[in-house]
Amino acid sequence: MAGIGFKFRDAVASGNSLAAIKGYLYSAVFAAGPWMMTMVVITVLSAFAPPEADGAAITIFRAALSYIYAFSLVIAGTFQLPITRCVADKIYEKNPGEIISVFAGSNYLFCIISMVIGSIFLHFNTGPAVFKLFCLLIFVTVTLIWNCMSFLTAIRDYKFIIFIFFSGSVLTVLLCVFLKKYYGITGYAAGYLIGQIYIFSGAAFEIIREFNFDAGAKFIFLRYINKYLALFIGGLFYNIAMWADKIIIWSGGCGEVYYGNIKVYGRYDVAVFTACLTIIPAMSYFLVKIETDFYTLYKKYFSLILSRAELESIEQCRDEIIKVVENSIMSLFKLQSLIIFAGFVWSAPICSFLGNLKGLEIFQLALVAVLFHILYLFCTIFMMYFEFYRSYLVTAFSFLILNSALTYFAAARGANPVSGYFISTVICFFGTFFLTKFNLKYLLYYTFFSQPIIIEMPKNITFDTLKFLESEKYFNISPAEKYKEVDIDAVEKA
Repeated sequence: MAGIGFKFRDAVASGNSLAAIKGYLYSAVFAAGPWMMTMVVITVLSAFAPPEADGAAITIFRAALSYIYAFSLVIAGTFQLPITRCVADKIYEKNPGEIISVFAGSNYLFCIISMVIGSIFLHFNTGPAVFKLFCLLIFVTVTLIWNCMSFLTAIRDYKFIIFIFFSGSVLTVLLCVFLKKYYGITGYAAGYLIGQIYIFSGAAFEIIREFNFDAGAKFIFLRYINKYLALFIGGLFYNIAMWADKIIIWSGGCGEVYYGNIKVYGRYDVAVFTACLTIIPAMSYFLVKIETDFYTLYKKYFSLILSRAELESIEQCRDEIIKVVENSIMSLFKLQSLIIFAGFVWSAPICSFLGNLKGLEIFQLALVAVLFHILYLFCTIFMMYFEFYRSYLVTAFSFLILNSALTYFAAARGANPVSGYFISTVICFFGTFFLTKFNLKYLLYYTFFSQPIIIEMPKNITFDTLKFLESEKYFNISPAEKYKEVDIDAVEKA
């Protein structure tokens, strides 16, 4: 994300207030585009829902969208990290042509997976057949949009993508309101489907225009699953963990059931999803300011190593990285705390506007929970920059277990249903933060010894310290690993 973040940072740093506002708004769309726009659309539709009996259609439709986004995020999120790593490698190798092939291949895969899972789920649903068909197509399209987000951060014409998301959201609202008058809940689904197809088509067009075509669809990103298995499994754990508390609450028997198998708890869902909207400014600030500043220092660290700088300089840069991580988390904590304070002050009017005054206590605790959730997420981003993938896997698994277990106990004892999510995010944040600091403390060890570069020993050469490596232009190696099976006397005789 840092790549496109530099463009937004330039806009913010231009000295123009309007440009700065636009820069932060643009970054918010790239950080949480589909999810943010969907929440806005649902909020607008809820506000304009008619009071007549079939006005309950928006409640059922919102419940269906909760399942659509839950499953689509689990599917796309599981593959997102390996795909992103594959795209990054192709850009680094200056081979952007294959990116389109990866994009096409991943879309094929997501279409198949989402069609199968969606069909199985809707087979046991008792809703109208046309409504179920539209929901299935929405599910597939939303999954593809999530996949697009892995590629959009590498494009240059970000303004076009902003236009697509914004105009697509407006189109979705207009179509839903218009078609609802004639087709009820099916009209909601049809309007939403058309709007999502419009957004996906525009995003896909921009990705194809940005990169050159290659030889058809390719599934080379699947190799990255085996190569970076911790990323794949960690992505699966994390995305399931994000929805674990919701699924447990939905299945607790205290909510509502629609069309047989769509179980939701409106009081909880509205409160938590609204609280999640408060993290958008922090995500925007992280993309524009924090990640770009950190990435500059990150590049400096490896530049010092590749240029064979003195150990003292490298260690000093390592210390600066630790300090930047600490300061970044503190800055984000302060920013999000101000937003939470405002949320507490306006919590009653917000819940009243949403028709969810009974969920006031849930909303207030959820505000604090999402604070620690976003801080935990940012710590994992710092982890992945330095490829602490095993640590990421441990934290994702811990989040899954804690959120599931604590939410279950909270629901069983009649406590605030969001308390399990709150405690798990607090534990995971502090655990991930200190684990990240520990790994960074030993960053030099991980850099030089955890990832040795294996080279072939030249056959005829005089062993004179490491001069032969310089002659072969090999740098940044671990001698202990390279020569542990080399007979030095034999090399000298040769």
